[in-house]
Amino acid sequence: RKVKIIVLFAFPFTLVLCLLLSEQIMAEMRWCKIANESLSGQTIKVLPQYAMLKNDLGQKPLFLYNYGAALREVGHYEESLNMALECEKIFADYELQLLLADDYLQLKQYKKSEAHYLLALQMCPIRFLPLYKLVDVYESTGANAMALNTAKIIISKPVKLASPEIDQIKNEMKYKLDRNQ
Repeated sequence: RKVKIIVLFAFPFTLVLCLLLSEQIMAEMRWCKIANESLSGQTIKVLPQYAMLKNDLGQKPLFLYNYGAALREVGHYEESLNMALECEKIFADYELQLLLADDYLQLKQYKKSEAHYLLALQMCPIRFLPLYKLVDVYESTGANAMALNTAKIIISKPVKLASPEIDQIKNEMKYKLDRNQ
């Protein structure tokens, strides 16, 4: 008799749990599809679908980051910033700091942009991109001495893993320093 009572209560609970999980799985599958479409250059087309999925996946930091990055890709910097700030409440990593910094830079909020690039640099000190972007921030604000000083840091920074991007950054900074001497 106890087994029948347990089964009687467990069955509806299990059924509801399965329905909720299936809805979550379907939402994640839709997200995967629209993320791939966005990567293939159809970001504008899929933005309404991102907005619809936010109700189901808005508590997932990776979804919020991905949605914010898609918004930034098409120049919706204010919306991208809002999505990234929402993501930052539950998740913080190097890539998110770069997204926040880039959005602030595009919105000409240079102090906030600088703060997020510096935070990204603290999170991953071996990376070159935060320093490289800081040069842009400093030049945009007329802090040319700081831009040149940052360029010197980039040139002297040891390379852990060589890549064409790092070579390009270092060459650009050398050119910048040569021009200003």
